[in-house]
Amino acid sequence: ARDGLAKLVDDRDWRSVLASNFAGKMHRGESYSKQFAATELARAVSGLLWHAMALESRLIKQRIGAIAALGHDPACLELLIMQLVHLVDSGERAQMSKRAGDFVTLDELIEDIGVDAERWFLLERSHETTIELDLKLAREESAENPVYYVQYAHARIASLLARGAAEAGPEVSTDEPLHASERALVRKLLEFPAEVADAAERRSPHRIASYALSTAQAFSAFYRDCPVLDAGPEQRALRLRLCAATGQVLARSLDLLGVSAPQSMTRD
Repeated sequence: ARDGLAKLVDDRDWRSVLASNFAGKMHRGESYSKQFAATELARAVSGLLWHAMALESRLIKQRIGAIAALGHDPACLELLIMQLVHLVDSGERAQMSKRAGDFVTLDELIEDIGVDAERWFLLERSHETTIELDLKLAREESAENPVYYVQYAHARIASLLARGAAEAGPEVSTDEPLHASERALVRKLLEFPAEVADAAERRSPHRIASYALSTAQAFSAFYRDCPVLDAGPEQRALRLRLCAATGQVLARSLDLLGVSAPQSMTRD
C-alpha cells in the first residue's frame, strides 16, 4: 500500500516519467519510430499512471488515441485529471498568465513557504478540486498552519520520549480503565493501515494529510487530558508507549507525503 501511495507523491516514478516522455515527443511531432515506442510502452502496459491538467482535454484524447494506435488497450492508461492551483496572499488571488510571462515557478513557491509546506498544501486537497493555496497561512509557524501543527505534535512526542526514557521496558499491565481521550487516540492509530490502503486504492494522498491532522488533534486532546510524565508508574509506562506509537504513525504519514518529521521545534 505504501508503494502504491508513494507512486502518487513521487513524480520520479519510472512509469510516469516514461509516459510523460513518450507523450511529449508525440505532441511535439518529433521522430519516434513505432517499433521503439511500442517497446517502451510495453514495459509499462501493466499500468500507466498519467497526470493531466483539466484544460488539456485535446492532449488527453491524443494520448488515448496513441495507445490504441500502438495496439494496446486504452484501459491500461489511468488518467488523473489535475485541477488548477490558485495562489492567495492576504486574501488576494495572484493573477498569472503564461502568455504574459507572469507566473510563479515551483522553485519560487518553495523559496517562499518551504518545501514541507509546499508539499502539504498541494497534497491536502483532492486532485479533482481546485486548490486555493493560502501563502500567508503556509508561512505561519502556529497551530493554524496544519503542516506545522502535525510536525509540532511529532516534535512534542519526541521530547516526551526523551524526557521519560525512550527504552521500551517490560510489558505494561494496569487495571485502570483508559481515559476517553486515550481510547480515542488508540482507535485513531488503529485506522492507519486502512487509511493508507484506501488512499492508495483511490489515488487520494489528501486522505493521508487529513488523517495525519486528525491524529495530531487526537494526540493533543490526549496530552491535554492525560498526564504522561507525572502519572503513576504503570500509567506513565503505558502512556509513553502510546506516545511512541503515535509518533511512529505521524512520522510514517508525513513521510508518505514527502514532509519531514522534526525531532524538535519552537512554537509562537
